[in-house]
Amino acid sequence: MQEITTERIAKVMSRRGVCSRREAERLIAEKQVYVDGVLIESPGTKISLDAKISVSGAEVAEAEPTKIWAFYKPKNCITTHSDPQGRPTLFSLLPPSMSRVISVGRLDYSTEGLILLCNNGEITRKLELPTSMIPRIYKCKVYGRIHRDMAKALLAGVLIDGIQYAPIKCTVYPADGRQHWLEMELTEGKNREIRRICEYFDLQVSRLIRIQYGNITLENMEPGELQALANHQVSRLLKMCGLQ
Repeated sequence: MQEITTERIAKVMSRRGVCSRREAERLIAEKQVYVDGVLIESPGTKISLDAKISVSGAEVAEAEPTKIWAFYKPKNCITTHSDPQGRPTLFSLLPPSMSRVISVGRLDYSTEGLILLCNNGEITRKLELPTSMIPRIYKCKVYGRIHRDMAKALLAGVLIDGIQYAPIKCTVYPADGRQHWLEMELTEGKNREIRRICEYFDLQVSRLIRIQYGNITLENMEPGELQALANHQVSRLLKMCGLQ
């Protein structure tokens, strides 16, 4: 089989961990991307895999071996590189010496817990796609009365405000008054999915923590802590989404 020596510029940028393909398309449209000194005007332009790319005047390093990190995202920070409102961002909490990484999906401002970071945009995308069926497990502290058929309804999938949510495995732990801990396992992860589902069942979320993504768990990590995954952990993750 003939080795591929050229690829679409947006895909090469993603693979090098610069940004997602969508973000690469935006940068190209804003005329911020040059290859070997030539302005790129279309994200479909094919380039050599070892071409020199510069974005906003800064040269982009060639692709490194794939690395994945586990990060304990604290509450009250957002999963973006910058925020017009000046709120803390996940990426501002990373070591300054760390190379550019992309988050595998997002956690909203008030949600804490495990988020994976990767230096390869193509792998990042595969890891976060619902079609990869990688389980995400959350612990959720709620107030309110637990409906006796909630777990059964969630396992069948629910329709809320015209949005169909895929089946969720829900475990309800013994109550302390009107306070409960739930454990929810899902594979889809729509925007604010758990919060919207709890609201649908008249439950108020007071704390939401992602404790596991695929085979990776928070274990004894503290908020703000970063850990590089071992090779065997990365290999198993990649197998889970069909990349090995």
